[in-house]
Amino acid sequence: MYNHVAAKGKQQQALLDQLGARLLHTESLGHLHLAGGDYNASLFPDVSKDYSNSREIKEADVRFEKFTLDPQRSVAWWTGHIKGGMFIRRSPQFAQAARLDEILVHAGNNQLPQDLEERSTQGFEFHVHTAHHGDSRLDHGTLTADLPVTLLLRTMRAHSSSRVIVDRGKWDLMKDS
Repeated sequence: MYNHVAAKGKQQQALLDQLGARLLHTESLGHLHLAGGDYNASLFPDVSKDYSNSREIKEADVRFEKFTLDPQRSVAWWTGHIKGGMFIRRSPQFAQAARLDEILVHAGNNQLPQDLEERSTQGFEFHVHTAHHGDSRLDHGTLTADLPVTLLLRTMRAHSSSRVIVDRGKWDLMKDS
């Protein structure tokens, strides 16, 4: 997903509200949510370099932090471990670096332990990697997440009641005519 820039605070909040409502609405179904994207806000503003000086950016960071720390949602976030670099967005022109992209994993209706280390030992953890694609025209790197397959639900598929078997000979005749 892509959220609005920090200067559009109302639109940023609207997206976070919609995402939050979606998480809460589907909790009863036990859905697992992977919410990755460019949030245009940071959960780590203290490590940003020459980036979070404006009031608008600081407010965006606070909005995002409130979204993740909301008591209704915070009990179900998986523990994310950052590997391979902190910064995602870099602006060589202004010597800025920040982490504005995130991958969040929400465990549906599971009430996970309060202690993040205990969540990890129970398998509710994932690892986020930063990859830089080498394209100097782009100011964002790429994030990937390693998730334990044993905790992910299998995708649901509709089962067809009828099975069509194609006669290869007839198909070849129709195709060539």
